[in-house]
Formats: sequence, structure tokens, C-alpha cells
Amino acid sequence: MSFGLAKPASRWTTLALALVVAFLMIEGSARNWLAARAFDSNTPQGRARAVALEPGNADDWYRLGLNRMLDFENADPQAAIEAFQRAVSIDPRSAGNWMALGDAHEQTGEISQARQSFETAVADYPDSGEVHWRYGSFLLRQGDLQQAYAEIHRALLSTPTLTTLAVSRVWRVTQDPQILITEVLPENDRVMSDALTWLIDAQQPQGALAVWNQMVRIAHPVPLKVSAPLVDLLVSKDQGDAAQNVWRQALALSGTDASGLTPQSLVFNGGFETDPVNDGLDWRWNPVPGITYAYDTSHQHSGRRALSVTFDGSRNLNYHDVLQPVPVEPNTRYHFSAALRTAGISTDNGVGLTLTFSTQPSISLESLTGDHDWLTQQVDFTTGPNTHIVQIALNRNPSQKFDNKLAGTIWLDDVTLTPLGPARP
Repeated sequence: MSFGLAKPASRWTTLALALVVAFLMIEGSARNWLAARAFDSNTPQGRARAVALEPGNADDWYRLGLNRMLDFENADPQAAIEAFQRAVSIDPRSAGNWMALGDAHEQTGEISQARQSFETAVADYPDSGEVHWRYGSFLLRQGDLQQAYAEIHRALLSTPTLTTLAVSRVWRVTQDPQILITEVLPENDRVMSDALTWLIDAQQPQGALAVWNQMVRIAHPVPLKVSAPLVDLLVSKDQGDAAQNVWRQALALSGTDASGLTPQSLVFNGGFETDPVNDGLDWRWNPVPGITYAYDTSHQHSGRRALSVTFDGSRNLNYHDVLQPVPVEPNTRYHFSAALRTAGISTDNGVGLTLTFSTQPSISLESLTGDHDWLTQQVDFTTGPNTHIVQIALNRNPSQKFDNKLAGTIWLDDVTLTPLGPARP
């Protein structure tokens, strides 16, 4: 009989326990919901009520600390420190809580406490790139540069996506390419590429060249789209020799056909025997409505083919395209030559070649209209004391006539530029 009576009692006990558990879960969910609603009210009173409802929730204390530190109207750094201290006491293994505490201590000028907080985060998460980056940034701000560089280096080893941010901060402090190369940047292809891109965008040729030279030393493949902007930067800064050197290295590291480099001429790919990469020190042109570019293998001046440019007669073009920047030496005599052919070039303003310099007047060769079999245009010129780049381009100025729309085809081939020696006194 005793066993029969025990079974209903056991069932009631189990049911009571289940009800207690369910109540606790409902009560906990209700508190969570109320705390979330209190935080969402976005008022100091609401946030205080949220942590009162869940005093053991480290995330709520962390959020409260952030609000008290970042509230521009009612900032309270000391209250933020207290909130973050509660957060780390509840969850001492959270690197985010420790780093937030470090930021708050730094904001109040408690630098030693801030350093200790960051070091705790690093000790807890030694493989975290973000933790090393946050600590390194703190050290940069405090002027502890050597340790800062080491921490940022560790950050980039595990998190290369931080490179742009890291280079911008370090360069602002030091502007020393050697420090960047030897102490900050690891030999990682992504890191090097992103660092080079940032320095190019920031118009820092010295730093960009240092990173590029390191990439050349590592000798890993580098796409031309990464290195060609450095050539553009050097050209814009009138650093012709450096641009030429980088261009040769870029061709090699990218695996691009370098047959356009010849000892006979400074013009790269002057016969259009290979497809231009439309970048660097190769030929460039942009898609323009009404213009068609092609390689003609039946009307070449020499070699296998020539470039043809056809105008459809729909526009009165102001045309300056099919261009190439060419590094030159100052105070030097040069001979320029190019072969041109035309068919049906209309209007009074034809198409011709122009040599443009940044420090001396440009040189315009004869513009051609109508029909011409292959003819060679030539000119000798002397560079000035500050001339390092000459730009070769096809050119056509707009016509002022009523019948002014440009039609016809011009062919270009065998473009050369050769040095003749030093300028005459």
C-alpha cells in the first residue's frame, strides 16, 4: 500500500518542481524583457533601471559604461569606470570589458590604470588582432612608440584588414618609412598591398616607394593594378627616374609582357605590338562615345600591326587621348618620331600629336585632315632643367566651323623617343 501512495506524491513533487522552474524562467525572461525595454528608452533613468533589474548581467553594465562615457551632453567618465569595473568583476575574461575600462581610465587621465586594463585584455586574448590593435593605439597616444609598433605589428599578423587604419595612425606619428617597414608591417602580401595603396592615396611617394621596395625584395607576384598607381603618383610628382624603375619592376612582378621595353626608344610599346595595359607607362585611352579603337594588321607601318582610331562623325570632339607619359632627363636633347596614316578625316581641325611638359611649352606636330598614306612626323627638342616627364598624346581641338563633326580614321605606329645627348650650352 505504501508504494501505491508514494506514486501520486512523486507526481505532485515533479509537477511542483516543473512549475517552479517554469516560473523562474518566465520571471527571468520578464526581467530580461523589462531590462531591454529600459535600455531602449535611452534615458539615464532607464539605463539605471536596466542594471537594477539584472545586476549580474555584465553586458548591461558594459552598455551602461559606454553610454556614460560617450554621452556628449551628460558624459560621466567616473561613472563609466564604475560600470566597467562591475562588468569585469562579473565577466573577468571579457577583453572588450577590459579595453573599455582602459579607455575610460585614459579619458580621466589615469594612465597607469588604463595600461593595466589593456595588458589584462592582451594577457587574456594574446591571439586577438583587435586587442593588440587597441593596446597599440593606446601606446601610440601615450608616446610609447617602440612598444606601440610591436603591438600593432602583432595585430597585423593576425588581422591584415587593420592595415589601412594602422598605417594611417603610425604615419601620422612618425612619417618614417624605415620604421614602417622594419617595425610595423609584417611581410604579408595583403598587408603590403594595403599599405602601399594607403600611402599612394595619401600622396606620400617616399613612404610608398619604401613599401614597394620591400615588396620587390619579397618578390611575390603583385598585380599591375596594385603597382601602377605608384607609377602615376611618381609621374605626378615629376619623379621620372623612379617611375621608370618602378614600372620595370612592376612588369616583372605582375608577369606582364615586357617586350615593349627596348633600348632603341624610351616609348613603351611604341609599335602597339602588344595590347596596352591602359596604365602605368604604357599607352592609355578611355572609352569615348563615337570613337572606336582597334589593332589593324593590314595597314601597319612596320611590325605586325598598328593602332587605328575611328571617329563616327557624331560629335565636334575636344580630343586628347591615346597618351603615354615618358620619363626623360633634364637638360637633354631628344629626337621624337611617329608614323601616321589617315583616311577621310573631316573638318578643318584634324588630328595630330602633341608633346606636353609640366615645366615648358608643349610641342604640337601637324594636324592631319583628309587622306594620307603613311608619313613620319619628327621633331627634336631639349628638356629644361626641371623637366622629368613628357606626355605623348593624340590631339584634336574643337572646330569653330558650322560643319564641325569629326569623322574618319587615323592610324598610329612606330612611336619613338631617343636621347641625343646633353643640352648644348
